[in-house]
Amino acid sequence: MSAVAEVKKQSLSDTLTASTVKEELGIDTADSAVDSRLTRYIKVADAYLKGAISETYPVDDERAIELALLVIEDLYDRNSTTVKENITIEKLKADFILQLQVEGMDDLKSKDTNSKTE
Repeated sequence: MSAVAEVKKQSLSDTLTASTVKEELGIDTADSAVDSRLTRYIKVADAYLKGAISETYPVDDERAIELALLVIEDLYDRNSTTVKENITIEKLKADFILQLQVEGMDDLKSKDTNSKTE
């Protein structure tokens, strides 16, 4: 295994923190309870993406990060008095997931082909 592969981020919490989520989503509260919820939502989004895409989805891919932020925003909003429902966002989520799944399958196929030729 190369050094680059070993440095690869393994979990969404390596990329996102409660403070970065607050900045991205425009949450301007300094409440430790909100930080705790956002940290939990990051873990939930990571589990969601692992289930929807694969256990080895690219956590530092911009589409995966955006998907995670959409999931986190949905979870956060569901605890407030307003819930945003948007079919365009749902389609975007589905498209990003499909793209990342296909790319993951292509990566596995190329690794399999490379291992057979060695």
